[in-house]
Amino acid sequence: MTKKILKGLAIFVGIVFLLLLILPFAFKGKITKIAKEQINNSVNAKVDFQDLSISLLRSFPNVSVDLQNLSVINNAPFAGDTLAAVGHTYINIDLSSLLGDTPKINSIQLADAYIDVKVNKDSIANYDIALPSDTQIEETTTEEPAPFSLAIQEYSFKNINLKYADKVGSMSANVVNFNHQGKGDLSQNKLDLDTHTDAEAISFLMDDVAYLKDLKLNYDAIIDVDYANDLKLTFKNNMAQINDLNLAFDGVFTMLKDAYDLDFTFKSEKSEFKSLLSLIPNAYTADFPKVQTTGVLDFNGKVKGQYSETTIPTLDIVLKTDKASLKYPDLPNKIENIDVDAHITNTTGVMDDVVVEVKNFGFKIAKDVFSANALVTKPISNPTVKATVNGQIDLGNLKNAYPIPPLEYDLKGIVKASISTAFDMNAIEKEQYQKIDSRGEIVLQGVAIGSEYTPKPIFIQKTALLFNPKNVTLKETAITTGASDVRMKGTLDNIYGYVFSNTTLKGNVSITSNVFKVDDFYEADTTKVVAEVKKEETSSKDSKEVVEEQFKIPENVEMTASVDAKKVIYDTMELTNFKGVTTVKDQRITFKNASANVFQGAISIDGFVDTKPNTTEYDFDMKLKQVDIASAFNGMGMLQKIAPIIAAFNGHFDSDFDIKGVLGSDFMPDLSQLTGVAFTNLQVDKIDASQNKFLSLAESKMSFLDFDKTDLKDLTAKVSFENSKVNVQPFTLNYKDIPITIGGSHSFDNTMDYNLTLDLPAKYLGKEASSLVSKLSGSDQENIRVPLSVKVGGSITSPTVVPNMSSAISSLTKATLNKQKENLKSEAKNKLTDLLGLKKEEASDTTKTEEKSSEEKVKEAGKKILNGLFGK
Repeated sequence: MTKKILKGLAIFVGIVFLLLLILPFAFKGKITKIAKEQINNSVNAKVDFQDLSISLLRSFPNVSVDLQNLSVINNAPFAGDTLAAVGHTYINIDLSSLLGDTPKINSIQLADAYIDVKVNKDSIANYDIALPSDTQIEETTTEEPAPFSLAIQEYSFKNINLKYADKVGSMSANVVNFNHQGKGDLSQNKLDLDTHTDAEAISFLMDDVAYLKDLKLNYDAIIDVDYANDLKLTFKNNMAQINDLNLAFDGVFTMLKDAYDLDFTFKSEKSEFKSLLSLIPNAYTADFPKVQTTGVLDFNGKVKGQYSETTIPTLDIVLKTDKASLKYPDLPNKIENIDVDAHITNTTGVMDDVVVEVKNFGFKIAKDVFSANALVTKPISNPTVKATVNGQIDLGNLKNAYPIPPLEYDLKGIVKASISTAFDMNAIEKEQYQKIDSRGEIVLQGVAIGSEYTPKPIFIQKTALLFNPKNVTLKETAITTGASDVRMKGTLDNIYGYVFSNTTLKGNVSITSNVFKVDDFYEADTTKVVAEVKKEETSSKDSKEVVEEQFKIPENVEMTASVDAKKVIYDTMELTNFKGVTTVKDQRITFKNASANVFQGAISIDGFVDTKPNTTEYDFDMKLKQVDIASAFNGMGMLQKIAPIIAAFNGHFDSDFDIKGVLGSDFMPDLSQLTGVAFTNLQVDKIDASQNKFLSLAESKMSFLDFDKTDLKDLTAKVSFENSKVNVQPFTLNYKDIPITIGGSHSFDNTMDYNLTLDLPAKYLGKEASSLVSKLSGSDQENIRVPLSVKVGGSITSPTVVPNMSSAISSLTKATLNKQKENLKSEAKNKLTDLLGLKKEEASDTTKTEEKSSEEKVKEAGKKILNGLFGK
């Protein structure tokens, strides 16, 4: 009997075990399908996951759920972007609670997550994927789902990676390998939550300024959570380690209906000046533990009051160190006498009453001493600043004392400053310069700096900015970059508005240069920017495309400059004695009455280059006078495309160009989008047909041609540019006794389509023509002409020349027959005249005062013939 009972029990246990093993797999497909459908019907995004694993054995008597490779892919306007990709989502549910009305979640864990948060220029966030409230979602049941009870004893986030980019706020952040875990019974109204948080690297940038860079975080806290009324969090036993800074704090956070109530105090513990240094971007290097420092750090504060739409807590924050020093192990110089005394206070809870005061900031490197102080008030209604700066910094000494990130140039030079300033933003925005009190100067000597606007570092030999209440005077300034040198002086207006409120910087300067090489000021080998293009059909896989960036004139700059340059080099073209007036406005540079010598002649220029559009545009009216043809052809790449035939010409030309188009990323004209016209007058002294394949081939096809003897002393042609073609209006040139009319077009990919018509003497048509004209008199043989059409095709490098000789012979045949008929008529007429004796009568009739016309003579002759025939 006992054996039967044990056997039955074993069978029962086996069946239960089998059911526990099989049931999750039996319903897995249905559960997965329903889950995906419900999620995708609730959000404006494509949500998917690779697998849903449900186990009753892994954590029996609980249910274990593992959601694997969850992905959330955005729809427009972020179509194809991955908002989130989560490797694993573990959920542990109380099995017995599934039989009741209130399912209980015991624990949740997210692991291996990638989150990419974006806010575009239209303030649309990619995480706002919830469907609008009026969206109709099909309901699968009429019963309300049972509420979940957060009976969570433990939760965790492991290896979370977050990127954030806000184009409106010009902010970005990056969090690498963030981990957080907490323990506590969240089903209770009051509990102690034991938490641990750490992050491998936290970075934050605003307006391209790095406020945090690869900051390490380690934070332990026990938080007293009270749900009884308002959510109240009491922090106790808290210690945060931020890089090398240990920060202890305690206090209370209460979430009210319309505000947050805060009451916190914090203080750095066991911290030295070195701890503060560790928070500065680039200072916290791998060998930071070896950095030698002296000086203590006092960093403490109190925050008390409500944060709402109209109020902020009162503030009393102090950051102070005195006579500190530091020395990096691999750098020769030491930074000494480091003083920081900064305070942030607010006693009213009104945001506009916040006061930021830097009572003292200073340091010494070698013999260089620098000091500054500042006071900022009314940050909301009218930011008001009072500040002084005094001192000198040798950048060479600085790089030998502080770890400067690697640069593409040698950081060097001396910066001197002696300035006192007092201004407010209202005065700046309204250009009320009388309310701005700024005095002193900034001097730079031998300074090398990088620039986002030029591909090469700029070396400032000397410059000085002299500040006064009205504007800033730019004293004699000498800079070089690449092979270029520039000297400037003038005045700058609204420099404070440009720096602090992004209003327009205005100026009037004079510029001189010995050599100004244009490609020193743009990236000839274009800057490549790799852009991630994520496609919906490829899920989270990214494809890469290369985007070319063009040179852009800075925004909000208006300048007028008189320019005098001895030499300007643009590509292979060299201009000398360049003079003119240029204006810069709205990212466009305009040239007015500019002139220069070029290719042994002269050029005048009026027009503009507009860098504001995505593709830089230009529109120029240029006049070339007495330009040497050979020099221009060798020095102007565009001319080689426009008129390749002139490679064979020696002489000069005048030309008026009225052209417009776009510039490529190499700052050269894109000929496929060139439009306009050109009027050209050629004065050619000699043609060397061997320098042009078309001319050489034409001479071989028509042996009577010798282009060296062509008259091009005063040839005028009109050319137009459109649809990637050069269109030449028909014009006529003279070769010996042969007028040649030329017209047609060629494309910038070298394809030619020209028609030549020669008014050709028959004697040049060869033997067949000779036999036709041999029956004519000598003078007729010399004078008879026929049109010869010549089709020019192929390419400029491989042309085809096809004279239509058959048509010319046919025309000659007709012309010869017509001439013969004319000659026969004339001969018959002469014989008839002799027969009738008309010549004798004319000779003897000397008494007539009026000669008879030929027509009358013929009539009289006819009468005589008739009288003779009829015997009268």
